[in-house]
Amino acid sequence: MRALIFICLAVMVAAPASARNVWVTGNVVKTVVSEDAKFAGCLVKLDTPYQGQVPACRNDWLSFDCAGLFTEKSSGARRLDSAILAGAMGAPIRARLNAKRQVDGWCVVDRVEVQFHSAQ
Repeated sequence: MRALIFICLAVMVAAPASARNVWVTGNVVKTVVSEDAKFAGCLVKLDTPYQGQVPACRNDWLSFDCAGLFTEKSSGARRLDSAILAGAMGAPIRARLNAKRQVDGWCVVDRVEVQFHSAQ
């Protein structure tokens, strides 16, 4: 009986940890925009591998959800625009993803941060 209680407590503690948000940082090296909901509308590939941080993400592309599966389409488009701008400027992005939000194995990014360095 004690073993069963211990297992139940361990599962309750481990479940929220697997759903935590993970931040990945890297330079944008490729983008894909589809005409429909395939890939959730758009994908971004960074030069930094992150799969070890989120084992549920089975490939090295990130979906920005431009099709609006989890958020508004316009929100995904703004995240993609920020990533494209950062890529054009050579600035790295910091993207927040959650393993629970996936589209066909691609983890979905719900926040993008871009740090433009000033030349001072």
